[in-house]
Amino acid sequence: MNRGEEDYLKVLYELQTADGKPVSNATLALTLDHSVQSVNEMIKKLAAKNFVVYTPYLGTRLTQSGTTAAVSLLRKHRLWEYFLHEKLHYSWEEIHEEAELLEHVTSTRLEEALFDFLGRPSYCPHGNPIPTLEGLMPQLPLISLMEAEPGNSYRLVRVPDEQQVLTYLLNIGLALGNSMQVVRQDTVSDIITLKLRHEHIAIGFKVAQLLYVEPIPNKVQSTHPDE
Repeated sequence: MNRGEEDYLKVLYELQTADGKPVSNATLALTLDHSVQSVNEMIKKLAAKNFVVYTPYLGTRLTQSGTTAAVSLLRKHRLWEYFLHEKLHYSWEEIHEEAELLEHVTSTRLEEALFDFLGRPSYCPHGNPIPTLEGLMPQLPLISLMEAEPGNSYRLVRVPDEQQVLTYLLNIGLALGNSMQVVRQDTVSDIITLKLRHEHIAIGFKVAQLLYVEPIPNKVQSTHPDE
């Protein structure tokens, strides 16, 4: 399998798991910035190798073989991101492009050795789950920042592998693990105002929908008179 085929399988997996539906060729073309004709040709190649099943007017689904290959690629990619960030101290906006190159030249033996060497991490530096060697994906009950309710507090746990977005978050001082309170959501200006530490910061809806958070339970105040 060549790099182009591997990239298609990985993107198909991410799109398919997002909503559980077959992926249309038009969606693939838009996501990969390829022509529909190029997508059609690649899907035929992948179907001939039993990596995907294409249903006219519905779209493409990964077979078990395709899913296994895609999950392995994601694991390699996210393990390299973890290694680059934790061991070589690359910043989180630098690691994606390097990992894109390394994932395609990583053997199964190296993949397994790297996984053990790093202590079998569950998440990459962007908060994306790293599959186990058995193909299991650790999951958290996350919501998009767009779904967060004003007045409640949340912790940032996942960000996209997009350099522009990561650089933007770095510039405004927002990092994984940060706790924040949603102050307001302005649907006129498409801006969410957050209280981060002791400052208010504004994030546009376009970025907010790419950030995933987990709720921070409100502390219950004791009513005991001696406490």
